[in-house]
Amino acid sequence: MIRNHRDIVGRCLLVAALCLVPCAAMADWKRDFVEGYRYWENKRYDRAAEAFRRAIADEPTENGERLTISGMTFRKYYPYFYLGDSLAKSNDCEGAVGAWQASEQQGRIRGESDLYAELQQGLSECRQVLAARDEPRGGDGGDEPAVEEGDQPAGGRDEIAEAFQSLQQQLGRADVARSAFNTARDRVSALSAPTADLDRQVSSALRDLQAARTTFDGANEASIEQLRAASSRASAAADAFDAAKRSADTQVTQVNRVRKALEELMTVTASAEQALRRSELSQTSEHRTLQRLVTESRAAGDRMNVGQIESLEQRLTLARNAFDEAVRRAAIEPKPDVDAGGDAGENPDRGADGSDTGEAEPGDPGEETAGEDAITDDALLPEPLDLARAATAFFERDYDRVVELLSTGEALTPREELAGHLLRAAAHHARYLLAGADDEQELAAAREQARLCATLDPTLDLEIVGLGLSPSFRSFYRASL
Repeated sequence: MIRNHRDIVGRCLLVAALCLVPCAAMADWKRDFVEGYRYWENKRYDRAAEAFRRAIADEPTENGERLTISGMTFRKYYPYFYLGDSLAKSNDCEGAVGAWQASEQQGRIRGESDLYAELQQGLSECRQVLAARDEPRGGDGGDEPAVEEGDQPAGGRDEIAEAFQSLQQQLGRADVARSAFNTARDRVSALSAPTADLDRQVSSALRDLQAARTTFDGANEASIEQLRAASSRASAAADAFDAAKRSADTQVTQVNRVRKALEELMTVTASAEQALRRSELSQTSEHRTLQRLVTESRAAGDRMNVGQIESLEQRLTLARNAFDEAVRRAAIEPKPDVDAGGDAGENPDRGADGSDTGEAEPGDPGEETAGEDAITDDALLPEPLDLARAATAFFERDYDRVVELLSTGEALTPREELAGHLLRAAAHHARYLLAGADDEQELAAAREQARLCATLDPTLDLEIVGLGLSPSFRSFYRASL
């Protein structure tokens, strides 16, 4: 009773964990946006800006999705807009202009008339503030500019003001991009994944940003050419931070996929190890194949890509399926009935004294009928040679050999033909994964073989029949129909 109770509790906890984990993973950017909006409502603009930046790091696209703030209060996902407003109300007009311009460049906010009007008004006000800060360029209290208009090499004060405004906008955009990159880099570091490549990717961007900011801080003495050059460097830095952030996001996705695939592989491996320990078939080829693959999977690690791990899991599962079948056959194989003296047991064709009873004489119709039944019984027929070799080649990871063997046109029964198409589909799918999921011809070939399986047996369900194929292939098979 206690054991049953523990089993029930354990299953409930497992179901709860499976339900909660994906929800938490999916809701990061939504949760950060909602948190930022609540800070924004309470006029805690510094905390709001931090939360909006975290949301942008996870989901940089302003998709306009309606998110629940509380009760029946909803707000659409426009994090750059609210980040810009938070920065503006924190007297950071440079950052606000960069955030609002990022929102405007994405374009979706243009369809929100009220928000877009506020964005335009905020941009106008912040640009006026920044322009007013530039007024001391010519001196205090209406004194003449430090640089005479006639001496300006590339135009008048309007052009200089325009170049200064462009620089501060690009600096704001670079600051937003840098913040988003830093958040993404922290996620990579939290996974204990290497960050050296990411740091090298932004090293020049950091130098460009610092140089541009130095020019901005000394704008009173800068020429228009220097302001324009600094604006270009700030823009290049923003682009570099955006690219590095995408690299970090990709790295996080890949690491999580590899670790999830390894977890699934270890589950299959542990089950196979238990089966090997329970079995007495240590001298069979099925046992040796399964043992070798278990050893190989235990040596797997983060150095492998997802395609390699899923291929190994698929081979291990198929080997386990073949091993279980060998165990089943051994369990039902008839044993000779031998008494303690070593004499043969009772024979239906001989009498108690060992003499022939005369039944089922050679040539009797009864013997011919029994022989024909034995020959035509599918359960007693060996698998076609090429099909058996293809199965062995699949366990050996020789997918090219699988396709070659099953393309010979050997005469097969419908059941064998179905097995052949399924093996070919799995082999093409494995080659597609090992090629980095880029070979469209292999993908098309795998789909074709999967559809041929469905034509031969429309009711085939890999989740029910227990063919031992990997989860990734089962998902692919369902999607191909």
